[in-house]
Amino acid sequence: MSRWTNILKATFGKSETRTRSQVDPYWGFANGYGFNSAVSADTVSGIAAWWRGTQVLSNILAGLPKHLIKMDSEDREAVYDLPSVALITDMANDNLDSYAWHDYIVQSVLNYGNGYSLIHRDENANPIALSL
Repeated sequence: MSRWTNILKATFGKSETRTRSQVDPYWGFANGYGFNSAVSADTVSGIAAWWRGTQVLSNILAGLPKHLIKMDSEDREAVYDLPSVALITDMANDNLDSYAWHDYIVQSVLNYGNGYSLIHRDENANPIALSL
């Protein structure tokens, strides 16, 4: 027998190797979920650090200045006269300001992988509101 086989036999009572999660019950466990369990929004929903981290990131990103940029070949230019600028910078709709909308969208991206809004348009196809 090799030296490692003797050490394993003495430690675990068997000569076979075990995974880290079998040896240490706290390795890889988060909120009672096992080492091999899938990570999803449901499995991390009970972890306070996850939710606080997503709140901090979404608050920081929502508070940053927003600009609509037009790119012509290699030039970039800020655009201020389009109807969509007000939705991005001021109010997404009558009940939701731009900060709250960006905060929700970033949290959706972090927790679920994507964030969607329905774009409401007037009769000329100009955007007038974003709803969640």
